[in-house]
Amino acid sequence: APAGRDESDGEESVGMGKAGARALCDVLRRLGDGYRHLHQYRGKEAIAAFDKLSAGEGNTAWVHVQTGTAYFNMAQYSMAEQSFKKARKLEPSRVVGMELYSTVLWFLKKEHELCYLAQELVALDKTAPQTWCVLGNCFSVQREFETAIKFFQRAIQVCP
Repeated sequence: APAGRDESDGEESVGMGKAGARALCDVLRRLGDGYRHLHQYRGKEAIAAFDKLSAGEGNTAWVHVQTGTAYFNMAQYSMAEQSFKKARKLEPSRVVGMELYSTVLWFLKKEHELCYLAQELVALDKTAPQTWCVLGNCFSVQREFETAIKFFQRAIQVCP
């Protein structure tokens, strides 16, 4: 056998035993279940699946964006806002999913928070379609509809 390599069952050689592999598969299954439910518009089931994750596994920006999306799809905008806030706190540079967060803020008529989010995303990535959607929502909540439409059209141009 090559130096430093164990000839056992292969899993041991990469530093993960069978118990570790099973644990990883369990986490991936719970994530997959939540994601599947979310994309079948079964928000309660998606949230329940993500809630089965341990604190360390579930306290990620990705999971919070998914739960925020589930709450959004169920028109539970205050709960969605809390999930998106957690995602932003964990990953302030995150752009993906922020278009939905901005729509939540639009529904809640939180103009100042929406404009602040728009400013932050412009500073992070002016070219992202999500940034243009957030800007569109920002101008829409201010009742500047012509400008909002231009920003939404720009989002479509950068990501057809």
